[in-house]
Amino acid sequence: MRITPITIGNDIIFNLENTYQTIEGIDRQLSSGKRINRPSDDPAGTAYAIDMQASDDWNAQYQSSSQSALTWLQSTTTALQQLSDVALRARTLAVQGSNDTNTLSDRASMAQEITQLVQQVVQIGNTTFAGNAIFAGQQVQTTPFNQQGGYAGDTGAITHQIGPGYSMRVNADPTTIFTGTGGIFNTLTNIAKHLNTGSTFTPTQNTGTETMSLTGNYTGTAANYTVQVTSVSASGVITGIQYSTTGGAPWTPVAGVGSPPTFNLGSGMSASFTNGAVSPAVGDQFNISATGPGLASTFGIQATKNIGNEQVTLTNAGTLPGNPTITVRAAQLDPNNNVIGVQISTDGGATYGPTVTANEVVPPSELLSYNAITYAGPTTNYEVRVASVGTSGAPATIVYSTDNGVTWSAPVSSTGSPPQFMVNPNIGVTFGSGTAQVNDQFTFTASAGGAAQNIQGMSALPFPTTTTFNGPGDVKISWGQSSVNAGLVVTNNDTFTYTPPSTGLNSDLAALDAVISKLAGQEAQFGAQANAVQANVSQLQSVDLQVKTALSQDADADIAALTTQMESAKTVYEAALAVDAQSIEPTLIQFLH
Repeated sequence: MRITPITIGNDIIFNLENTYQTIEGIDRQLSSGKRINRPSDDPAGTAYAIDMQASDDWNAQYQSSSQSALTWLQSTTTALQQLSDVALRARTLAVQGSNDTNTLSDRASMAQEITQLVQQVVQIGNTTFAGNAIFAGQQVQTTPFNQQGGYAGDTGAITHQIGPGYSMRVNADPTTIFTGTGGIFNTLTNIAKHLNTGSTFTPTQNTGTETMSLTGNYTGTAANYTVQVTSVSASGVITGIQYSTTGGAPWTPVAGVGSPPTFNLGSGMSASFTNGAVSPAVGDQFNISATGPGLASTFGIQATKNIGNEQVTLTNAGTLPGNPTITVRAAQLDPNNNVIGVQISTDGGATYGPTVTANEVVPPSELLSYNAITYAGPTTNYEVRVASVGTSGAPATIVYSTDNGVTWSAPVSSTGSPPQFMVNPNIGVTFGSGTAQVNDQFTFTASAGGAAQNIQGMSALPFPTTTTFNGPGDVKISWGQSSVNAGLVVTNNDTFTYTPPSTGLNSDLAALDAVISKLAGQEAQFGAQANAVQANVSQLQSVDLQVKTALSQDADADIAALTTQMESAKTVYEAALAVDAQSIEPTLIQFLH
């Protein structure tokens, strides 16, 4: 085979180009630090690197979600620890308060601290993480608790995916911790109440006289509403309410709008209030039954719960065994609605003893006459009361009512001789006794043309007054009267309960221990979850390191080896150039010849 100079030249150029490409490839790896700079460098290695990078991306996402879950769980655990501290402090106060050596002042101070602890619970309940309320369920942008412990969140779960196919709930159910019968709010409130009991009875609410008017076109479904008064102005106007469709917590607070204020109850329904003789008070409550869409005005207007402002006090606990709860209820009223007979229970109101009459002696009745001979109006029922008595003992002024004592006239002075009091331009009344007392009361029915008639009036205990009663076992009770309006405030069966601090606090301690146990369980649960997520984060970080190492081994260049290869390639290239140059010289000379 004949080798021509052209063949030799082509071989030289081909070999030099291969050597240069080797140098260029090594240089590309050295400058980028990567073994694979394009798929053609290593197709199999490229596919492997793509799979590993996708795995690393998912790992980074799980790490981020796990870190968020860990912080949320740690925030919840810290809040639960703070609640446990509050509950333990409340327990210390309850144990201290149950000691009978404490004075009323001592217990009042403890009750004040319990009230402060309730506000601390509100603050803990409103804890946020990254701007989200951790105890609001899924309503994370809502402040869940108001100052009274009313709840505005829900019980929805917040979950984080922290691994392939693995999600974890990171928020607590607030209703198991804060609200309801066994919640910390209700438990602390009971402790404060029992610490404040002292010698005063707690009233059981009865139906009062406020009414609620509903307007609007109700668009919601069937629901039972509970509406509760939360604030009242100094002038007796209701300024704030809260409502619930679950019989209590959670509550939705509503402020009044306009004058008189109206309140938006949602679903197209609004409410306004009209006060009766009894002023509204915080805690007054209404119930509304909505059967479905329709005019709100067709719903029944419910009476509020209100006991009025009577005050009952235990002046001597007596010698009843077992330090029992004492319940007393009005059983007999005089015509002026002073309580003159009570029934007493020593088993919490399950059974009552016979009526115990007042220690005070009711004055005898006296005589009043009225004359309606010139009266031509409709038949009318009158109630007349002595409003003031002169120095002679005779009535100086009276008041009268024609609506069964709901409203009373302004004081009426006497005219003429003998003195007469005009309850109507054609009806006059006179008194036939000089021993009148304030609040002596008379009732008569005037009809057209009625001639002068005598009636007996009941002299009642003075108003206002405090009536005393001696109960069983030397129990002594004083009843502070509060109203001269028949049937509006003081009524038969008005009920008051006295729970001895030691008795009430002992039951509170059991409830508080249950709260503490529940908090400890929740704290352990969320602490364990936090530990599990922390271990998961560590595992994800380890996997991340392994993936990055594998990626590095697959795609990163071996700089030391490449440097050696580069030097070797350069030496080969330079030697080739020198040898090829010598080979070319005789070939050119032969060509020239």
